[in-house]
Amino acid sequence: GSMWEVSKAFRTLVASRILYILALFGAFHALRSHRLPIVLFLFIACLGAILSISALTQFKLKPLKRGILAQVVLLGLITLTSVAAWTAGLRECGPLRTSILDSCRVPFAYIGSAFSQRSTF
Repeated sequence: GSMWEVSKAFRTLVASRILYILALFGAFHALRSHRLPIVLFLFIACLGAILSISALTQFKLKPLKRGILAQVVLLGLITLTSVAAWTAGLRECGPLRTSILDSCRVPFAYIGSAFSQRSTF
């Protein structure tokens, strides 16, 4: 019933947070111990995500209109700034502080929504 679904959702949430913290420690180790530059780290992380998504989805993209392309580029730059700041914070402050302050992406999301047609707030 419904209680089982709530319990399953809660376990999934807990498991995802545990995996997130483990990933933070792994990223911190890569950034500090191996002294990976932030740009190289982000390139590797994004490349892995792109390859994973490409392998999971089989769809063809249509060319974007000029106005939408400009919007995508602007939102991409905002996202890049947010992720680069987050990664620098992870490298300098460590995974525990980063996980506590993870909500700092909210202002960037708000700024991004101001430039998009669909408001998220």
